[in-house]
Amino acid sequence: EVEVASLPAGTGNSQPFVIDLAGEQMHYVMTMEPYGSDTRGLDEVWLIDAATGEYRFFGSDGETLTGPERAMGIVRSADSQTGWGDNFRVVEPVPVFLNDQLWWHSKVVPIDNTDISRSVFVSASTEEAVELGDTEAVREFVATGDAAASRRRRHRACTERSRRRLLHRDQRLGRVGYRAHPGRTGPRAIDQLRARRKRLSVGHHPSAAAAGTKALNRRPLP
Repeated sequence: EVEVASLPAGTGNSQPFVIDLAGEQMHYVMTMEPYGSDTRGLDEVWLIDAATGEYRFFGSDGETLTGPERAMGIVRSADSQTGWGDNFRVVEPVPVFLNDQLWWHSKVVPIDNTDISRSVFVSASTEEAVELGDTEAVREFVATGDAAASRRRRHRACTERSRRRLLHRDQRLGRVGYRAHPGRTGPRAIDQLRARRKRLSVGHHPSAAAAGTKALNRRPLP
């Protein structure tokens, strides 16, 4: 026996879920959990075509799938640095089907709901979490279902943002003499930038050293 899977208060969503499947066909989705048990898992998933009323049923074949409430908990536990409840919260768990596998797509938003910080997909079968920071990455993941490729893309984006922050800081502090190469990306390039910045710190800047040498040369002999 099953019942409609529960969602915690304040999630910004409720069942039935409304999603677009292949061909942009709107469907209602109902997820069912074991009756009377607090497993936060799923036994059944029902899809109803909003236009025709036809329905499809997916059973878990004895394997309990991760439900929306448990998926939201995985999102929070995967990031211990975020101030959950004080600054950010997880909202709108929506079921999506990638390569015939059920995933939960949740969003991390500030308490005031002014923006979407990131999207996190949680596999209902393996509880794998894939965190994506921009709309393009979300579209790519939904189209391909390739978690490894999405992680590589996110790593490249984070590396590029770090490189740009370091360059901007050097320019703001007036540290000249460095020209960024457009192909310099990756952890090694970031380490090289940090080493370069350290060498150009106060007391080690080439121009400062040259000025000090000239001052010594002008000092009168005793």
